[in-house]
Amino acid sequence: MALKVSKKKLSLFTSNFSLTYFIFFITLTFVLMFMDYRYDYLKQIRKDLSIVTSLFISSSNNIMNFFENIQDSTKSNASLRDEIKQLNIKIDKLSIENQIRNFLVAENENLREANILSKKLSPKKTFFAEVTTPTIRGNKKIVVINKGTKNGLREGMPVVNKLGLVGQIFSTYEKTSEVIPLLSKKFAVNALQNNGKNHVIIYGNNEFLEIPYFPVSIQISIGDIFVTSGLDNVYPSGIKIGEVVEISPEDKQFNKIKLKPSTSSNQFSLVTVIDY
Repeated sequence: MALKVSKKKLSLFTSNFSLTYFIFFITLTFVLMFMDYRYDYLKQIRKDLSIVTSLFISSSNNIMNFFENIQDSTKSNASLRDEIKQLNIKIDKLSIENQIRNFLVAENENLREANILSKKLSPKKTFFAEVTTPTIRGNKKIVVINKGTKNGLREGMPVVNKLGLVGQIFSTYEKTSEVIPLLSKKFAVNALQNNGKNHVIIYGNNEFLEIPYFPVSIQISIGDIFVTSGLDNVYPSGIKIGEVVEISPEDKQFNKIKLKPSTSSNQFSLVTVIDY
């Protein structure tokens, strides 16, 4: 059952309201406001209170600034990370472009040297080719080039690059040829010491070039260069073969000479095949 609420309990002022007191306090308030405005009585009170309130205001401002700084720092870090990522992408791109540029410079240099070599061997016919797959087949080192019978190549042609003798073609196909490199055990070449004397045969042994029996009576030194002699009618004369790196006694009459090749099939992608 609903309870009945009396009007007396719902009234705004429920007990002992005095209109006189009310008017008095209102008047006092206006008087104090006027006196404060006119003579500034409450200035010191406000000043003292401001010391207390300023601490709360300063603290709240510091807290707000702290969180704002964290937010700004987070945004700045994210922006920096994005910039670093973009810079790394540019660096990688430039690095790749630089590698391509260096490769093209090297290839241009090879072409210039090959052109010079072609003029040097004139009127011999020359063919430019690229090394595709240096490999080993049945313990034999093989170099494959991208020119064959279709281009006019045939077995026995010497292969060179700007540093010296690379090898000799031993097998030809329509579009490719296989080359025996200097270090192959199947390779041998008639050579001449760089002083214009002392004809020898140089052999490959899979690691170095060697002259197995070189007379001890003939002067030879570390660093001496051997070149093709041209006596075999296979290789033009004067092409570098290798440099002496070791001289060891074979017996009382002969020394064994070890040579380092002047070039390697892995050093340059471009080679020259000579029709000699």
